[in-house]
Amino acid sequence: MTFTGLTLHYAKDDLAGYLPARFQKIQQLSSGQWLFHMKGTQSFKWYIDITPQHARTHRTDLDFPLKEGLSTLGQRMKKWFLNARCVALTQYGTDRVLVAEIKGTDELFEKKTYYMVLEFFGKDANLIITDDTWEILDIYRPGGSLFNHPRVVHIGAHYTWPPKTKASPFDQAAVDDYFKDPTPAVHTVFEGFSKPLGEALKEKAPTQEAWFDALNHPNFYEKDGRFHWFGPEATLSFQAWADGRLKQIFEDKPYDTRLKSLQKTLQRKRDKAIKKVGLLTQEKKDVTKADAFTQKGQLLMQSPDKHVKKESVTVLDFTTGEPVTFSLDPKKTVMTHANDAFKKAKKLKQSIPHIDQQIRITQRLIQDLDAVIDQLNYADQASLESIYEDLAKAHIIRTSRPKGKRPKAKPKIFQGDSALIYVGQNHEQNAELTHRFAHNNWWFLHAKNVPGAHVIIADDNPSDQTLEAAAQLAAYHSNLRHSPKAEVDLTRIKDVKTIKGQLSSRVKLKNERVIIVPGDLPNIPQKKGS
Repeated sequence: MTFTGLTLHYAKDDLAGYLPARFQKIQQLSSGQWLFHMKGTQSFKWYIDITPQHARTHRTDLDFPLKEGLSTLGQRMKKWFLNARCVALTQYGTDRVLVAEIKGTDELFEKKTYYMVLEFFGKDANLIITDDTWEILDIYRPGGSLFNHPRVVHIGAHYTWPPKTKASPFDQAAVDDYFKDPTPAVHTVFEGFSKPLGEALKEKAPTQEAWFDALNHPNFYEKDGRFHWFGPEATLSFQAWADGRLKQIFEDKPYDTRLKSLQKTLQRKRDKAIKKVGLLTQEKKDVTKADAFTQKGQLLMQSPDKHVKKESVTVLDFTTGEPVTFSLDPKKTVMTHANDAFKKAKKLKQSIPHIDQQIRITQRLIQDLDAVIDQLNYADQASLESIYEDLAKAHIIRTSRPKGKRPKAKPKIFQGDSALIYVGQNHEQNAELTHRFAHNNWWFLHAKNVPGAHVIIADDNPSDQTLEAAAQLAAYHSNLRHSPKAEVDLTRIKDVKTIKGQLSSRVKLKNERVIIVPGDLPNIPQKKGS
């Protein structure tokens, strides 16, 4: 449930009503989440989440009991922003870009203007700090790539705006053109919309007059646990509506101490494994030095004094025809040095298969950790205990076995309009559902190319509505959660095969096709107890 550009428009208007305001305290909830305590005409908290799954910013009344120490960027923000004033918020059209103008001081306590640019573009999201010339001073980039929309964004570069491809829904001329032929979907013409939001506006506003009235006076409300706008009447303020959505996303789980601790532990192990792959790759490159050691040994063997102990020896390099001098240990003979060089070359060459094996093992560990980290986003308490046990069995973590019998974790079961839909919550459930429970002609779904749950439709011929709902469940229970356009693979169970030598929940597909759906939880009932 990331913010659309239109949602950001209302968040900006709500925050702007409390400006100018001074930064009193800066807290970091996670690597991509910040909480600013602000003081203007009254005190308020400003929440910013730049993570791809939950990207949003708004004024909040929620409490966040667990907080991390400030990162390097957080420390620099504290230096620049603490006691500075945020005087204005502007949005880039109706796109997912918000700019805060901040009046502060530099290191010499001279007045200085900073800009904090928030770009909520999923995996291309950025939090960027610039000076008054728009030179980038610092950046938080969850996706890690310099190439972004299709700009190059890095410290020291001049900030450039992302390209615009759609019209603003507040542009009178663009709306006039649209209503001449309102056949295209709203989200394909105007910036700031997801597909469901565009459909809701079109239903609420079939005419131009109603269009602008709906945009300028949105009705925020909650119904059956889902948050909407453009309803018959407003029951929530924007701030209460945004807090309700945020609380529903977290479901208090990110602040569960045990879960948070496991997430941090796995992330540290993942970072360590990535570093190990880098070191092993560099070590493999160093193996090319084996030829140099072999050549050194061959040249030393040419010395007429190879049985003599010497501090140095000069021989003719047979590859260049030039003399070359080697410094030696005077306690060893020249021949001993030659044999040492041959042994070193042999050892380096023999290490290649071992290095390759270690790289494969470590890369597989990274994949497994990615999958488990994703599973923690939607694991219930029973599934969490199962994940702990799986990690302990795999010797990834050490944990004492809980007293008593562990409750067996169950897959989630949803009722589609034509069939039941099963969703695995960990490796054990995924393998059980796919390889032992499902029939050959039932349908298998999985988010494309990212860690995620196995989703099974218990029917040979489900309806299109059930297929779409199952695809949304697969996207929601994956790294594509809340993505506006999530790609999901679909195929028959008989075309799902295990990968030899890997976890049974890791599979390869045949005859698959791709469904593109929003990565939000579909509005279908979940069976009690599942």
